[in-house]
Amino acid sequence: MQALAEALKTNNTLQDLKLCACELGDDAITLLADGLRQNAGLRTLDLSGNSLAANGVKNIARALKENDGPEVLCLDVNHITADGVKALSDSETLFENNSLQDLDLSCNIFTEDASQGMQALAEVLKTNKVLQDLNLRCCELGDDAITLLADGLRQNAGLRTLDLSENCISANGVKNIARALKENDGLEVLM
Repeated sequence: MQALAEALKTNNTLQDLKLCACELGDDAITLLADGLRQNAGLRTLDLSGNSLAANGVKNIARALKENDGPEVLCLDVNHITADGVKALSDSETLFENNSLQDLDLSCNIFTEDASQGMQALAEVLKTNKVLQDLNLRCCELGDDAITLLADGLRQNAGLRTLDLSENCISANGVKNIARALKENDGLEVLM
């Protein structure tokens, strides 16, 4: 991973980096993040199906804060919990990043303190106008987390697609999303 990180520091022609199901953990991601800080060409970073946890997400978030790319970030099917979502949101990465348009966090389990992660993400949605696609499919989100997310959705004008499928949402959670949609005129696709 060290060699790839070093290459990323100088190579600005690589646009898509897909390291799916490579058994990468937080240590490998720390090395990769070091290279991402200086890379200006990457548009897609796909780290799906690895072993990222909160520490790895923190390092990716720091790299994205220093670097305005990529446009697509896939972190699905990892070990990211609510702490990782909070780290991504709290680091001001999503507040300040002007290029991230597509964030995939699907198939990560946020059950422990999911509300804290969704509260942080809701705050991002209130101000971020660049993020267009947010995938939270199969994250075991319940009504409390959905209610917090709906609060951010009310004030968001940039999000076009939101995937909440395969979560633990009852009729009450659906009502909260429906209320948010009355005030949100940007969302085009809700799953």
